Amino acid sequence: MTNLERAFVIQLYSEYAADLFAYAYQLVRNKSYADDLIQTAFLEACKKVEKQEPVVKWKAWLYGVVRNTYRNDCKTRKREVPIDDLEFLLLPYEMDEPLVFPRDLPEEYREILQMRAVERLGYDRIGERLKISEAVARQRFSRAAKEYRQKMRDKI
Repeated sequence: MTNLERAFVIQLYSEYAADLFAYAYQLVRNKSYADDLIQTAFLEACKKVEKQEPVVKWKAWLYGVVRNTYRNDCKTRKREVPIDDLEFLLLPYEMDEPLVFPRDLPEEYREILQMRAVERLGYDRIGERLKISEAVARQRFSRAAKEYRQKMRDKI
């Protein structure tokens, strides 16, 4: 890594590390694990800088690395993302607000968001209730959460 590349990564770190740590800590509620996630994000940033791969929005990219690393860790350990963390991911703009669904959100999405975020059911229980597989429940929730976040962004 050249001195210029090193200086760039140091600049990224000084600009985003504190906010990124707050985000990681909110996800995992463990200082050491949050530090590990931050370290992973900046190691990935070093690799990108060395390969001279373009990144338009570094802050968003770093947040994505932290989030995806955490999700991948959950998958490899065969555990679900804890419900509290789910709420944090689902409601980034309304942390203190109750879950309110936009009127134009499809009913099947409202139903699965209600079961997962409000009733705090696991995907296996959701699958049983809806008479679908656990994998389909995960996929439907993912789509519902994406649609919900988009509608909430559009609302702002």
